[in-house]
Amino acid sequence: LRDIVAQLDITALNKRYRRGGTGRMAYDPRMLLLLWIYAAMNGIFSTRKIEAACRRDIGFMSIVGVGGQARVPDHTTLNRFISYDDTVVDELFAQVLRLCAALGMVRAGVVAIDGTKVAADASFAKSHTADALAHQLREAEAEVAAQQQALQVARGLRARQASIDEAEDAAEAARRRRGDDGDDGDGQGMTEELKSLARKLRGATERRDRIQAALDDLAARKAAAQEAMRAAQRAKQAAWDAKAAAAGTSARLGPRPRDEVAITRAGRDQAPRASVTDADSRRMKSSKAGFVQGYNVQYAVASDPGGVGDQIVLDARASQDGTDHHQLPESVDAVKATLDALRATTPANT
Repeated sequence: LRDIVAQLDITALNKRYRRGGTGRMAYDPRMLLLLWIYAAMNGIFSTRKIEAACRRDIGFMSIVGVGGQARVPDHTTLNRFISYDDTVVDELFAQVLRLCAALGMVRAGVVAIDGTKVAADASFAKSHTADALAHQLREAEAEVAAQQQALQVARGLRARQASIDEAEDAAEAARRRRGDDGDDGDGQGMTEELKSLARKLRGATERRDRIQAALDDLAARKAAAQEAMRAAQRAKQAAWDAKAAAAGTSARLGPRPRDEVAITRAGRDQAPRASVTDADSRRMKSSKAGFVQGYNVQYAVASDPGGVGDQIVLDARASQDGTDHHQLPESVDAVKATLDALRATTPANT
């Protein structure tokens, strides 16, 4: 892995680092890239688990350094590093493929393309219909209002307490001079209560915002579906008009398609759902687990004409579409472009 990463052009990664010596010492982007690849190969994707592994796993420790020279990146640094735009990741992926091709590992006699449903890091039970989300939004707004009122009352009490404490400062100082500690009051307790109420208000607000975002997502998806159906209907009308103009009469063509069409639901007439924990994921049918809240991931793998070999992945993409046939053209085009760039042989079968 070190040899491979050492050969990669990481100019795009280096551009993200400030110059001029300002800020804290930066981590070597090549080291962070190697760390993420090694973690993925070991099935570790949690930034906190990667950080912990850098302190106790010899493989990870050998990457970040051991002993007094070790500089373990925290989970926030690891998360910021991996949050690149797709163009940077695609370029690194292409570089790795070019290295594989140079080693003779990309033998594209056969390219196999298939999809699999991958579960998102989201609860299946947290995916709701628009009606359920609207009910939850009303509850969440009521909770936010209650927390705001409680915090306002607590702040009023804290202000009153502060004024009383100020008035008693002289008496408190006198008690301390006499050696009597007395009662320091409950100001600290009130401060902790304010912090607790503020945390509850923040949590209630975040929940309300997630529900509202899910509702907005459903509304946008419905509007897009309606526009697509209207566009299809306009195309039918244009085709009908063209046939009528060519025939000179519409008597044998039947009625002209209507301007408006009913919006039908896809998939057994089920109402669409949105997740409040991962708005990008979708509820999909999976052959292994029934239904899954996640993504449809497409893989294109190359092998030699015998169907065996190094099994190099030429393309991988995730989508929100529950079926594979809509993804096939994009995968085929991506594989062709990749093979052309690698100057590899055209596959005999797909």
